[in-house]
Amino acid sequence: MCFLTVHLNSKPCSNTVFGLFISIYKFGFIQLNQIVNEPFNIGNKPGFMQHILTLESKFRKGEGSQKPERKYIDFVVSGQALSQLFAIADLDLIGTFGWSENKAEESRQLDEFLGLKPDALKTNRTSFYVCPNCGDIGCGAITASIEVTETSVIWKDFSLGTDYSEPELETYKHIGPFVFEKNMYTAELEKVRQT
Repeated sequence: MCFLTVHLNSKPCSNTVFGLFISIYKFGFIQLNQIVNEPFNIGNKPGFMQHILTLESKFRKGEGSQKPERKYIDFVVSGQALSQLFAIADLDLIGTFGWSENKAEESRQLDEFLGLKPDALKTNRTSFYVCPNCGDIGCGAITASIEVTETSVIWKDFSLGTDYSEPELETYKHIGPFVFEKNMYTAELEKVRQT
């Protein structure tokens, strides 16, 4: 269950400034107190605020031959690791980048994120977190739709699913959409090719 409290107070001045106090409680993951001068987005209510994407190296501890150790790259959106929002450790998933030795497949997936190639999944979605053993969506994956325009990239409609069923959008409807400035987004993701 997600609880959202918003208090908006407008004070007259030359620049209209809205005091925004937001408290989001989702398994204790997010608490945000911020003053903003422009529209924002929370949950599935898009606004004008653009997010910042950074990539972060993570490590998944192994447990025997069935659960090998894995280094992978996590997506951090405006300071919040998506792996925490999705609780991927509980799902036994890892980020789609940084762990496979198949660099050609990783490059193809990166091109999906950049809008250079169409989505490989028949549901027209892109895998964000995958099985740490094989990366196959048949084992289950967190996917989303990626929309690329001339100036921005939007991640939306996150779901946990497989390639043989329609995405179930209800579980993660409170996450995203995330809007990124295209040039900054591209520069950050291109770092994957350099690793």
